[in-house]
Amino acid sequence: HAGGVIIMGALTSTEIASLTVQIQALPHTLPFIIAIDQEGGSVRRMIDDENPGGTTLGKLSDENFCLSVSQTNTKLAKAGINTNFGIIGDIGWYPNAYITSRTYGNTLASVLQKTSLAIQCSKPIRTTIKHFPGHGRTLLNSHLTIPTIQTPHNEWIAFDAQPFLAAISQGVDFIMFGHLRYESIATEPASISPFFHSFAKNRGFTGLTITDDMGMLENSGMDPIETMRQAFDAGNDILLYVTSKASPQDLFREALLYATSSSTIYSSFQQQYNHIKIFKEEKLTN
Repeated sequence: HAGGVIIMGALTSTEIASLTVQIQALPHTLPFIIAIDQEGGSVRRMIDDENPGGTTLGKLSDENFCLSVSQTNTKLAKAGINTNFGIIGDIGWYPNAYITSRTYGNTLASVLQKTSLAIQCSKPIRTTIKHFPGHGRTLLNSHLTIPTIQTPHNEWIAFDAQPFLAAISQGVDFIMFGHLRYESIATEPASISPFFHSFAKNRGFTGLTITDDMGMLENSGMDPIETMRQAFDAGNDILLYVTSKASPQDLFREALLYATSSSTIYSSFQQQYNHIKIFKEEKLTN
């Protein structure tokens, strides 16, 4: 009953096309979400794509930036990909931070300009902006730990939140929530935080919410079953799993048990399912 996949590894466009044909051949009634992380540069799964990604991409003129993004997403679409987790809304505040080389710039203005263009120039691919609420305020790598960020709410609203709010106003399809703890705003990481999910929806976001790889939380000693429940409770439509030590079968079984553990929780799951169903019917094709 899979509803979607993420393509990982280092593959050519021909290899990806072969995979997506096999996926589409599986019995299904709703379209699959077939996603990929194709930022360009250091984060690319389609290896025959020349998009430089990150700060190099961000330094291009608007025309060349759009051309590069458009070429990447056209190539992805031809290979059968319909969703790219590729647009970085983080601001590269610190030159030596983990995320900086993947950002479009070190100022709010530069990131706003390029994220806006990236959304415009990514058609026909479904667009995602990440890593909400912003990875740029920490030197650390959220794959290895849960960074704790001290930025106060008013400063976050004025700066780091702005690329995501602008993307919402442009109709971005997905927001990916990072494993980032903004300690003065919420006690838990944003990916499992009801506050940050409510914030996005209260600001007009109607697309799908998705976590970053849930397996990353396990590197900080968090239990995969408990974080799965917290992620659903926070308001995520979709949970992304790439590196979890728990088996997919165990996660699926536990999610099913949790979904049916009370009428309130079941109702919440049903709402999220309907949200995904409508999105797929309106924006994806079989």
